[in-house]
Amino acid sequence: MNSSFFLGSVVAAISFFTFFRKVRVKQDNKEETNSSSPPPSSVPPSSSSQSWTHQVFPSFHGEDVRVDFLSHIQKEFRRKGIIPFIDNEIRRGESIGPELIKAIRESKIAVVFFSRNYASSKWCLDELVEIMKCREEFGQTIIPIFYKVDPSNVKKLTGDFGSVFRNTCVGKTKEVIGRWRQALAKLATIAGYDSRNWYNEAAMIEKIVIDILNMLNNSTPSSDFDSFVGMQAHMENMESKLGLGSDEVRMVGIWGPPGIGVAQYMLQNKKVIVVLDNIDRSIYLDAIAKETRWFGPGSRIIITTQDKKLLKAYGINHIYKVDYPSPYEACQIFCMYAFDQKFPKEDFEELAWKVTHLLGQLPLGLRVMGSYFRGMSKEEWTNALPSDDERIEMHNLLVQLGREIVRCELGKRSIREPGQRQFLVDARDVCDVLTDDTAGSRNVLGINLNLSDIEDKLNVCERAFKRMSNLKFLRFHYAYGDQSDKLYLPQGLKYLSRKLRLLEWERFPLTCLPSNFHTAYLVKLKMRYNKLHKLWESNRPLGNLKWIDFSYSKDLKKLPDLSTATNLREVVLTECSSLVELLFSIENVINLQRLILFGCSSLVMLPSSIERATNLLHLSLVGCSSLVELPNSLGNFSNLKNLYLDRCTGLVELPYSIGNATNLQLLSLDMCTGLVELPSSIGNLHKLLYLTLKGCLKLEVLPININLESLEKLDLTDCFRLKHFPEISTNIKYLELKGTAVKEVPSSIKSWSRLDCLEMSYSENLKNDPHALDFITTLYLDNTELQEIHPWVKRSNRLWGLMLDKCKKLVSLSHIPDSLSYLDASNCESLEILDCSFHNPEIYLDFTNCLKLNKEARELIIQTSSKRAFLPGREVPAYFTYRATNGSSMIVKSNQWPLSTTWRFKACVLLVDKGVVRAGDGKKMEVYHHVTYKQNGLTLYDEAANKYLPVLLTEHLYIIEVETKAAFTEIVFKFGIESDKWGIGEGGVLQLPEKDKH
Repeated sequence: MNSSFFLGSVVAAISFFTFFRKVRVKQDNKEETNSSSPPPSSVPPSSSSQSWTHQVFPSFHGEDVRVDFLSHIQKEFRRKGIIPFIDNEIRRGESIGPELIKAIRESKIAVVFFSRNYASSKWCLDELVEIMKCREEFGQTIIPIFYKVDPSNVKKLTGDFGSVFRNTCVGKTKEVIGRWRQALAKLATIAGYDSRNWYNEAAMIEKIVIDILNMLNNSTPSSDFDSFVGMQAHMENMESKLGLGSDEVRMVGIWGPPGIGVAQYMLQNKKVIVVLDNIDRSIYLDAIAKETRWFGPGSRIIITTQDKKLLKAYGINHIYKVDYPSPYEACQIFCMYAFDQKFPKEDFEELAWKVTHLLGQLPLGLRVMGSYFRGMSKEEWTNALPSDDERIEMHNLLVQLGREIVRCELGKRSIREPGQRQFLVDARDVCDVLTDDTAGSRNVLGINLNLSDIEDKLNVCERAFKRMSNLKFLRFHYAYGDQSDKLYLPQGLKYLSRKLRLLEWERFPLTCLPSNFHTAYLVKLKMRYNKLHKLWESNRPLGNLKWIDFSYSKDLKKLPDLSTATNLREVVLTECSSLVELLFSIENVINLQRLILFGCSSLVMLPSSIERATNLLHLSLVGCSSLVELPNSLGNFSNLKNLYLDRCTGLVELPYSIGNATNLQLLSLDMCTGLVELPSSIGNLHKLLYLTLKGCLKLEVLPININLESLEKLDLTDCFRLKHFPEISTNIKYLELKGTAVKEVPSSIKSWSRLDCLEMSYSENLKNDPHALDFITTLYLDNTELQEIHPWVKRSNRLWGLMLDKCKKLVSLSHIPDSLSYLDASNCESLEILDCSFHNPEIYLDFTNCLKLNKEARELIIQTSSKRAFLPGREVPAYFTYRATNGSSMIVKSNQWPLSTTWRFKACVLLVDKGVVRAGDGKKMEVYHHVTYKQNGLTLYDEAANKYLPVLLTEHLYIIEVETKAAFTEIVFKFGIESDKWGIGEGGVLQLPEKDKH
């Protein structure tokens, strides 16, 4: 099927079905005239015109069916894409409330689960009465399921069901009992499902769900069109437009946006149907719209177009607008191409809905991406979907969709010469065009070349772009990490299109742009890692320019005049290390929102005219080490939210006017080693959330008025001259005091109800400070002369992390609080004894380079239930019964172990010295693991983690513990280490007993 998926479906289906329906109606009328049998009066009114909010409403007695039967049928509902109404949020009272009545009335199908105690619930019986009303009033479909009860007992109210019903009736009025009896009697006569007739309950559930799915999807009268989704609504809306009862020759326009699809279909019968597809020019309608007498009575001319004005211009007033499919229909379309069925496969439900949402209900996109995902494993689906990294990019799925659209267009037009196409994205095609100055044409609108896709260097002709007068998008870029230069301009560059909107040229090889470079239409200019010394000399029109990025332009000393760039939103000049000043070129950029000067180490000052950028939201001066002061106009940035001044080592103070930036939320001053104090005006920043002063070595005091109610995080790590601080916000969440001289915390800490993290270095005063003991979460005792852990540490009931790195005199470890989740005892070279136990099964244990640990201590670490553990060791213990000579990859099959409802495994590998000595062996190295759970070859889910280790002095053991309740056939353990010197040796896996549920 080509790109004419959706409108094509509409036109073809409507053209056939409506005529078919017309013939059938005439036949039915004839049969009724000749028949003496009246239609059955018991059939309820049609529900075709009813608007349904829910697909299925289940009525059930929870104690009888919720745990097993109902949960299984709901799981099958989800697998088939059927979403039932769930009443978990509705509180049950004496009678069903308006919320539940509304839910019943807005459900297309009601499924009633008759069980032994169904009639014990007044709630259930009232639901049943309401359901029967809906059937009589607007034809709601009802499906009774008799679960372990006799339908005749329900109808006649006999047996256990009848006894339960009579008990419920005690104290009720005759009127209420009468309604219940009548509803039960009527519903028991409707054909349903009797569980006693099914040997296999799973087969019964599957039959019920498939029947319900067919009821919901009866959109077309023929199974030949089962793959067409959403046709019924279009047919009903179009029937009135077609006016099939009239003998006039009628023109009907179908109007829809691009990407919905276009039609290529013609059907001839006694009455002619003519379909004119994708009409975008009036010349195509001149003859046919004026000469309707060419067609016989009752003929229909159907015209599809994206231009509604075109239809109006020719007097075509019967217009039907084709909207996008509903989310439910969109998911069905996607599933038809991904799974060959209208609902997701098991375990793919969430992913299918996520992709459908990503594609925005565009049928062409749903078709292309459905085909793309066909046959992929769950892991491959997950890797293909976008992740949230706080950037907006063109995702690979959308890239493929765009290329598919271009490919279809080229197929229609039979364009074979690359230089005659609109968009060039294939590396070979781009190279062919750019190395021949006669190959390009005015047809070319965009060029996108990933230079990492080519092997040889590319010498671009100086007039390569001369013929591309309509070029709007030009993008040359490299894959991440590729540092090779592959594009050259040996003769220079004479011409670039006047109409360029986007110019992205990574590693531009020349020192300046062409002198005739036009900027009037330019919207984005991105030229990273270039050799530019300057851009242009004279003033240029830049009214459309919004984004500039010259990151890593080491030779760029100044920016051009940007005074005409009144719409400029973002300037990024990361690591422009030769840039000395911004001059006054940005004085008119009143719409500037982001200014990134990260790593501009030669920048001496900011111009005072920057005060006009009153809409600035984000200013980064990180690493501007030559900057000695900030302009007083900084306070004019009334909209500024984020200010990064980290590593501005020449900065001694902040201007007092910073207190006027009252919308500031983040102020980061990490490693401002020359900063002595903060201005008192900081107390005016009533929206400040994060204040970080890590490594401000000269900072001695904080302003008294830093008690900001908004403040959530205060980081004073390694401000070693800071001895105390004033009262701060009771809303504080993160307080980091490691490496300071602070000996005690304020007494008000007991009212800091939102405190999640309190990090402090060791002090003898802490043992007498009950406030700290109650709230401290991470305690740093590293690099101290400590010989043992004081008993008061155990009383810290919120302690999460204990850092003992390089406590070289520590011999014994005891008094460990039960709350501990992270213990770093690495490089404790004297540590021998562990006189403690670890109660948190999620704990992380690091005993790297603790070479004196005795046998009992090593065994305790290995056998302790922990998430991960490192310790010295020369072999994997023998009780790890599954053995592998190379632990880098170990596969455990479920049939090798005793059956269990919960599977717990501990895996252990040996880190061995490969005997290779390389430069850089003295640096930290990364070790990682990856665990994959599989079911019959398909990945159910996986988990991974990594850890940076110090320089290892000997072989070590790396131990992880995993637990799963999911059914699987195998687990794959993979371990690795990023090092030339160290590798993965032997490995083993041990099955652990189930946890005691009591």
